[in-house]
Amino acid sequence: MKDFDIHVKGTGKVTLFGTDNGAITAPVESRIDSDKYNCDIDINTDEDIIIGVPSDTKHIEIAIADTSLIIKDLDFDNLEIDAKGSVKIKAVNISGKLDINLSDSVADLSLPEGFTFRTVTEGKNNRLNNSRTESASAANIIELNGKNSVLNIR
Repeated sequence: MKDFDIHVKGTGKVTLFGTDNGAITAPVESRIDSDKYNCDIDINTDEDIIIGVPSDTKHIEIAIADTSLIIKDLDFDNLEIDAKGSVKIKAVNISGKLDINLSDSVADLSLPEGFTFRTVTEGKNNRLNNSRTESASAANIIELNGKNSVLNIR
């Protein structure tokens, strides 16, 4: 599968990780709809959840609200995070373009030491506060989209 669309309704901590064997893991209460190329996963719980997708998935979109998200061991072309409210995102061992789409929200993004990236800010009245050093030639891109939002990078 090349494309994952994940919707999480609930405020429990979410962990999204790459599986080495191409397997998909999701909580029992998930609704999963998939074909050869796409997989939609809908989860409705306030419990902490762990979601595994193949580590080389090309496109992932995940929708969350007022929660924390850990992303680890993924190599993607594009990972879109659609977030509302106050969100904390921690990235560990990732590579690719990270789109963070916010509307009237605040997100804190924690990156590992040595992670090279560059940033792009789009949308209306968005602010990106970056305490890290960027590299203009970095392959990893962090893009803030939406309106009236703040992304803090640490």
